[in-house]
Amino acid sequence: MGSLFNIEKPDTKTKRLAKKALKDQKFLEEMLENMTAKDEQSRFSSFKALIFLSDKHPKLLYPHWDHFTALLKSDNAFHRIQPVFILANLSRSDPQSKFDKIFDKYFELLNDKKIMIACHLASNTDKIFKAKPKLRLKIIKKLLNVEKTYPLKNRADYVKTNALDTFSSNYQEIPEKEKIIKFAETMQNSDSPRARKAAKKFLKRVQ
Repeated sequence: MGSLFNIEKPDTKTKRLAKKALKDQKFLEEMLENMTAKDEQSRFSSFKALIFLSDKHPKLLYPHWDHFTALLKSDNAFHRIQPVFILANLSRSDPQSKFDKIFDKYFELLNDKKIMIACHLASNTDKIFKAKPKLRLKIIKKLLNVEKTYPLKNRADYVKTNALDTFSSNYQEIPEKEKIIKFAETMQNSDSPRARKAAKKFLKRVQ
């Protein structure tokens, strides 16, 4: 799979594929099938276009919710990571509250041994937090427990750094702020320079 850096910033090809999918249902179905294609280029191009569509045209993809949800349980890490982005986007336009029903299944990947998946899920949680007020306390609990639940203890701080970004973005909406401050304080002596920097920046802002 290509680099996930700036994966949510569409390039010309991504917009072209998305535009075609908007007009052609058969082409959209091909892109959905490409999510598990063996050809990396086809899979990655479709993934980027589907992220774009889930953000800008969620009604187009909402009927395919079960397709995305099924991939959360895939044995293939590149298959699992795709619905992490897409379902987070679709949670913002979810008239049937489907995300509420898959909450536990989705957040199981916060403890995925593939650090790439866990980190991106922690980042995408920001969208879900904003979209689903009724789930906020459950989301906070999941993120606060990362240090205890993440299976690779020497890498938990990478996930915590992304979780802290979500806390920072939504700090005013969090009721028990002292727990978030304590969470950040535990990162000040991390082996990860990025974690230490994020904690210092956050604590400076809120204290």
